[in-house]
Order: sequence, then C-alpha cells, then structure tokens
Amino acid sequence: MHHLAAEHPEAGQRQVQSAAVLWRRARPASPAPHTSTWTAAGWTARVLEDAPGCRTAAAILSPDRCLVRYRSAAPFSVRIEPCTTSDRVMRTDPGAVVSAVHAWLGATPQWTLPVSLVCDIGPLTVRVRLAPADEADLTYEL
Repeated sequence: MHHLAAEHPEAGQRQVQSAAVLWRRARPASPAPHTSTWTAAGWTARVLEDAPGCRTAAAILSPDRCLVRYRSAAPFSVRIEPCTTSDRVMRTDPGAVVSAVHAWLGATPQWTLPVSLVCDIGPLTVRVRLAPADEADLTYEL
C-alpha cells in the first residue's frame, strides 16, 4: 500500500496536509517552570481531527514504544522488538514501523488485538506487537 508518511512538526504544511500517516516523537521535558504539552492520546486525536486526509496518527514514545490511533479504531499500543545478535542490539526507526503498521491495517479489513507482525524495515526484520493501549501510553506527555 503506497502512502505518504510525515513527521510532525518537522514536515512542511503541504506534506502534513497530504500525509496518510503523521507521527510525532516525544520531546524531553522543558526546564521552564510552567509548561503545557499534549498527552499521546490527545495529540493523536487532534491530528485526526485537524488533518482529514490523515488515516493514522502516532506518538512515538521511545525507540520501542508507540501509541497509534487509526481513524476507524481506538488507540492502541505498538511495541517494537530490537534485533539482537551476540554482541549488538539494533533498532529500527519507529516512524517506519508506524508506516508499515498503517499499510497492514489498511490491507486487513478485519483485525482484532492483540496481534504480532513481522516487519521488514530496510535491512532489519523486526517483530511488532499491537495491543490495546494502556493508561501509561494514553497519558504519556509529548
């Protein structure tokens, strides 16, 4: 399934408006005494509201954890297993995994969670687990 995926807010306005998949990476906490930030659930809901062409919004919480909201479903958790050898741990870009999950969701009319997928991302093959979101994922501060 071909689609445009873009990182928010780094992508330009044209890419954001055209993207089927938008994701945002969590940022370090601000040292300012008063701050305001989105929760992962709040940001993904707002993106789908503001970008009618977007089908999937994802908050990348860490290199191995994302909160994904597909337009026609409740938010869910994505866990990405690293590839390991005897002396190395290799991780892939979570944005690429979110794009692969989006393609799978669009090609699979009936799916239920939990489910495990195997994603080929460039030279790496990673196992990905989709499951209902937990409170920690939903309330994670971006």
